[in-house]
Amino acid sequence: MVGYDATREAQTQQALDGIHALATLVPAVIYIVVFLILAFLYPLNKKRTIQLAEDLAERRYIKD
Repeated sequence: MVGYDATREAQTQQALDGIHALATLVPAVIYIVVFLILAFLYPLNKKRTIQLAEDLAERRYIKD
């Protein structure tokens, strides 16, 4: 995928760059995408947080 060759003693610069990209850039892009999804599809503002806390407290009270 990135030019890695297990039989070589030293990898090419292209292979090293590819390994570096897979280990750093790809996860960073994934984290950014997940952040954007959470930020826009599941917004937590003060009002929403208070409502969730009230709902949880009500559930706990009903359960007991």
